[in-house]
Amino acid sequence: MNTQKELYALLTTRSEELSKERLLAERALEHAKDSRTLVDVAFYEKELEIIDRLDGELHLLMEQAEQLAEANREAK
Repeated sequence: MNTQKELYALLTTRSEELSKERLLAERALEHAKDSRTLVDVAFYEKELEIIDRLDGELHLLMEQAEQLAEANREAK
């Protein structure tokens, strides 16, 4: 049971870190657009795509961890 709580806490922490990374990438993208640096724009757009994908995967893992914890509670 502790392992599940630790896993959920780890996933939550990583999700929060991704949110911070998203904000930084969004700011960098806006700056790149303002300075018309096309290579930077493409880089930060791709970075945001990756962050979105990872965030989605993390949320799925968090949901699965919650379901597993609930199933374990019901089994007891």
